[in-house]
Amino acid sequence: MDNGQWPILYKDILRVKDPSHHLGVCSLWTQRDVVQKLLEKTQYCVVGNLYSAQGINAMIRNVMANPSIRTIVIWGSEMSLSGHSLLMFMKKGVDEKRKIIGGRGEIEKEIPDSVLEEFREKVEVVDLRGRNAKDFI
Repeated sequence: MDNGQWPILYKDILRVKDPSHHLGVCSLWTQRDVVQKLLEKTQYCVVGNLYSAQGINAMIRNVMANPSIRTIVIWGSEMSLSGHSLLMFMKKGVDEKRKIIGGRGEIEKEIPDSVLEEFREKVEVVDLRGRNAKDFI
């Protein structure tokens, strides 16, 4: 992977620390700069928001473009059920219309089913919503 080319989407707003690290942080509606500051002594790959379930599409694309990422921690303010939708996608997948089962949103048809399954198998999502930041620092 060419670290200069990653992330492939939202490069200007994601906060990248070490592209070769296995940990991504999904800060939901909590400001990514606040989370970045909290994690200044912690190793991680990237911090990014997930404002809506539609953002899961960009997350899948970015994570699949970086084979280092194996864990995504969800931490921050949940205001649109985006974190819940990510968890439901990971747990239940999508239906025949590509809607997230048990959650909001849908996965774009341009992302092949095989990629969705690989993402769900390869990446562990850890739910720390509503927890204190020191729970994962």
